[in-house]
Amino acid sequence: MRGAAVWFAAAAGLGCLHPICGGKTPVVPEPSAASIAALPPPAGEHRFLLGINEALAVPSKHRSKGDLPRIEQALARDMESVSWLGADVVRGHTGNFPATSCSDLVANAAAMDDADAWVRAAAGRVALVGMVSPWPGNQTGNATDHYLPDDLDAYRACVRGIVERYDGDGFDDMPGLVGKVAYWEVDNEPDLKNTNVARGAERTYNPRQFALPSEYARVLVASSAAIREADPTAKVLGLGLYRPHAANGRGYLRDVVAHPGALDAIDIVSIHTYAPDDGVLLASGIVATRLAIPGKPLWVTETNADDLQGEAEQARKLAAVVGRAAIAGAEALFWHTLADPPANVDREGPGGMPNSSLFRSLPGGNTEPKPAGQAFRSLSARLRDDNLVGAVAEGAGAARLRSGAILLFGGTMPLQAGQSGMNLVTGQAIAPGAPATAPAWIFPPAPLGQGVTPD
Repeated sequence: MRGAAVWFAAAAGLGCLHPICGGKTPVVPEPSAASIAALPPPAGEHRFLLGINEALAVPSKHRSKGDLPRIEQALARDMESVSWLGADVVRGHTGNFPATSCSDLVANAAAMDDADAWVRAAAGRVALVGMVSPWPGNQTGNATDHYLPDDLDAYRACVRGIVERYDGDGFDDMPGLVGKVAYWEVDNEPDLKNTNVARGAERTYNPRQFALPSEYARVLVASSAAIREADPTAKVLGLGLYRPHAANGRGYLRDVVAHPGALDAIDIVSIHTYAPDDGVLLASGIVATRLAIPGKPLWVTETNADDLQGEAEQARKLAAVVGRAAIAGAEALFWHTLADPPANVDREGPGGMPNSSLFRSLPGGNTEPKPAGQAFRSLSARLRDDNLVGAVAEGAGAARLRSGAILLFGGTMPLQAGQSGMNLVTGQAIAPGAPATAPAWIFPPAPLGQGVTPD
């Protein structure tokens, strides 16, 4: 959601949801346990995944110098942080990095070198979600005054070539490819493009006639067909809605999936929500989307919480956003983004969220984890052996996993006999019988005769 998404005017009566631009979160009731229970169970194809949006990325001012070794160095540093966090998956973005929109690839041959560097940096150590789109992901209105490509067949051939390069089948692969790109997302936040002009737009266009649901649906169907032609095993993510919780977002979704072939083109539904409310608005968007498209896995590919109320509170909110998303039926969640910008950089610039990442920037280009980063790392470690998919609410501030473990994201909880726990920020054990304070992980009672330890 880099760039314009948090800066748009209050079209459609919603405005910005993020506190950085003074937006107010709409008052939305938390989905009830009964409404969630009435939904079909999550698909549960795999355990709950924790990802990072745009974790492997290089600012455009460095890319413009064409210094590939420097780009690769920066990506390698990012990958060290990703590995330390234990993230399962990383998402790229055509509006940021790598610039794999077909218009970028036509205009700049070096864009493919950047994409190669992105895949090399992951080196099969983390799953990748690549993005394909006709135009740059968030600056679409600066690249064109009409969303639908003039030649859909040519666009489809472009997408097929991108996917073929990174599918790992030994045919027309990137030289030295290790691993593959297993997931591909089709563009980003089309509902936002249809209601708001991009910040700093260079072209004049009417957003209500731009990226219409029928136009996005045609791009989605063409992209999905090309992805599957190149790699029948790839999973296609579709929609990437910015306002799944709002009436206009739900209407956009409804109109997209009514288009012939659009629903079948999607393997995984993608949504976003940014709001400083412990994940309540996000949960409502998840439930609304699952009601509209039952039976498909749902991933939250962008969300976060800022540290404006303190870094400890951000860490607790991270656990709350993850827990509430899982309770509502999400099967993966991507945090935006890896590191806050340095203090001497324009912190109101592209991205617009200078306090919401997992690392803080230090002088000299180094970074260090914030408490939210520590909590992400601890939670990721726990989810290597357990699964949040299908979790249910445990009171007002916790999610109970099918295993009996509990993710505590609000308040305190006294440990019962046989239970033990760990503080997700410090990684330290919570003694049996002591109260656990969020964010914490609570282990289920051990079978008779066995002890439970945090390790």
